[in-house]
Amino acid sequence: MEFALWLTARLASQRRSQTDVARELGVTQAAVSQWCGGVYAPTSDRLDALLTYLACDDGDAREAVRLLAARAA
Repeated sequence: MEFALWLTARLASQRRSQTDVARELGVTQAAVSQWCGGVYAPTSDRLDALLTYLACDDGDAREAVRLLAARAA
């Protein structure tokens, strides 16, 4: 699974929109759309804020980081 798919599924399961995330993290909706589309990945500080916003446990956070690392490889 790619980070973009993971994020999209996580948002859907929590019934949160890209606009909700953008507003909470102080980024544009276009930035979140690019994360969900796999165009770009969030910076480490934005990722931390995103994981907190989505109430990810340690296992979910590790999976997100693993997926981002695989994307960069």
